[in-house]
Amino acid sequence: MKSKNIDIVFGPIWSYLGDAALAVVGGSNITLLAPSLTSEVVQQDSSQIVFGQAKNAEKLPATTAWMQENNIKKPAIIVNQIAWGSVHATMFTEAVKNAGGVGVLNEEIGFGKEKETLPALIVKAKSLGADAILWAGSNDGEVIIVSEMQKLGMKVPLFADEGVMTAFNSGLISRDITVPVYTWNKAMHPEFVAKFKAEYNKEPDHYADAAYDMVIAAAKTVSKNGTGNLKTNLNSLNYTGYAGTYQFDEKGDIKGGEWRVVKVTK
Repeated sequence: MKSKNIDIVFGPIWSYLGDAALAVVGGSNITLLAPSLTSEVVQQDSSQIVFGQAKNAEKLPATTAWMQENNIKKPAIIVNQIAWGSVHATMFTEAVKNAGGVGVLNEEIGFGKEKETLPALIVKAKSLGADAILWAGSNDGEVIIVSEMQKLGMKVPLFADEGVMTAFNSGLISRDITVPVYTWNKAMHPEFVAKFKAEYNKEPDHYADAAYDMVIAAAKTVSKNGTGNLKTNLNSLNYTGYAGTYQFDEKGDIKGGEWRVVKVTK
């Protein structure tokens, strides 16, 4: 990329690739525009990455409300042992406390170790009387968890991070399963949804509006100021797009952000 004079890259998408990407572009003039990432999951404090997603900590109110509405008192928390998982484990634990519950299991598993660790953990969660499984991690993990829950006849809710939509949309998990699956989503502007469906003949995923907004905001900024100091210029732009008005805090994260809980299965 450096040799081709590229100065803006859209991505990465997955949280664990944020630091890896920064290691590659470090010392160059390349800025990463990451519509799905926040400073919570990227360890490096860098002027070369712009965050475009509401912080995961902002999921707490909606998660607490969901637990209260569904009388979840003894959930099992299982996450991948990466920054994404740790951020969600902290949020899940706080939500359980706020809802007056007590977690019966709290486990972090190695990334790539899902197949050898999750089946036993789901059995353990059932034996402990877990009334929900709370998960944040890989798509492989979600597929395995659903499979094991169905084998065991478990019909308690699985609450998975928004990446679970990839597993459903790609057919890795059927919407007809007996396990009720929930995740987070954000309300999207009807105009954006309509235009996206007209162009691509499918529903937009949960980062589509932020990704589109980033492209437009970056174009406006570059046309006015060039590519130098792109993060500073974007973070001071106060841009209003389909996903709302973008204002940033001292870490470069979007201020506020409203998450909602949605049921994925029928």
